[in-house]
Amino acid sequence: MAESYPTYVKTPTDCKTIKIRGTEIRSRRYLKAELKNKYHNKILFILMNPSKAGRKISDKTINKCAHTSFYDLSELKIGHLSIVNVYPFYESNSSKLQEALVTVRNTSMHFYYKELIENLKAIYLEIEMADFVVLCTGGMPDNIINKDEYQILINTIHSYVETLKGTVYLGKSV
Repeated sequence: MAESYPTYVKTPTDCKTIKIRGTEIRSRRYLKAELKNKYHNKILFILMNPSKAGRKISDKTINKCAHTSFYDLSELKIGHLSIVNVYPFYESNSSKLQEALVTVRNTSMHFYYKELIENLKAIYLEIEMADFVVLCTGGMPDNIINKDEYQILINTIHSYVETLKGTVYLGKSV
């Protein structure tokens, strides 16, 4: 559900989205926001799949990441947050993720795999620029059919974090 960004987030945010021409299929590689404070540290949240948030409209998930960055981790002096996703294709309901993946593949296999590769590149760059990385993907969604593909993506991302940062923080929802 669409929400406003909190008052402590500068808007519009930086949001890289791609769309298959003539369809409603969209992919978001990243969403970046600057917090209204004097700090410069950067935190990266790696989630499962993009919510509906964009440059001017937020949602519950993005606002939770912003709240965590601004309030809960204030001792880390975070001034910027970035959000990337294992799967870049817009589907805010993770229980419908498999359905979205099938739709994208059936529409354009080329777009599907190109976006997975470009998404991994974007994730790598965001990890490289982050001071702190939080992996918040949860477990493998029950309805994911291609479990090998999912595991390769997760392992690749986790490996990036450990190689570049040495430590990955695991987020847990409460």
